[in-house]
Amino acid sequence: MIQDIEKSKLNNEYQNADPTENSVALCYKDGKILCSIINGVVSFPNCSSADLKEYVYLFSVDENSFFLCSVEPFSDFEFHNIRELRECKNKKEIYAGVTGYHLFCWYSKNKFCPACGSKAFHSKNERALVCSCGNVIYPRIDIAVIVGVINKGKILLTRYSKAHSAYRKPALVAGFAEIGETIEQTVEREVFEETSLKVKNITYCKSQPWGFTGGMLFGFFCEVDGSADVKIDENELSEAFWASPDEIDFDDNGVSLTEYMIGLFKSNKGAVI
Repeated sequence: MIQDIEKSKLNNEYQNADPTENSVALCYKDGKILCSIINGVVSFPNCSSADLKEYVYLFSVDENSFFLCSVEPFSDFEFHNIRELRECKNKKEIYAGVTGYHLFCWYSKNKFCPACGSKAFHSKNERALVCSCGNVIYPRIDIAVIVGVINKGKILLTRYSKAHSAYRKPALVAGFAEIGETIEQTVEREVFEETSLKVKNITYCKSQPWGFTGGMLFGFFCEVDGSADVKIDENELSEAFWASPDEIDFDDNGVSLTEYMIGLFKSNKGAVI
């Protein structure tokens, strides 16, 4: 998945640091990222080669530190839709670009204090924005579930409605946690809301940070409890259908938790609970 970057490691501890010769510039604008994509390989400009107007330290991966910057397109670097990174090959750079996007969205939406309306400033001690009124704003992480619903050796695959999402590949039931509910209750509610199915034997699979939407995804498998007749929420889904492992014509490209879970069901011949 997107966070699996082999021997490399993300160090997201905040530092009050300045760019060095190994620093990488991450620049975002209107859902796009400044980068070069050649033959499926993405690269970002080096801070030393860019005309930096503003910058803030984000994190490091191995020896490279990454900075959120304001940079205009130059040389081979131009703005690409952030979701184009899903189709690139070099996972370490994908992970950095998407994680940086999560922080960019948070920074850009919290320029002013929600408590008093005054301008918020970067903390010099931690990953936070602070205000003269004493309010401290920390990065927001939205909690969501991805659910593989199983019934008699088949898994429920869905397709989003065009109005809900541009993602057209087979997906699983998914949704955000609500205030006051456990993550298991989120699974039960989202499955019922989207498909009218009741479920049991909820089993944790794996988690994934998902910077595209600023979320943390929790993957679960579960079994149908009672009727397997599906009635979809047409506001979110265009279809939902049961598929056996042999009926899944789908390859995991190593990016998303959804694809990982579908691939796990397929390779294990349905034995996931």
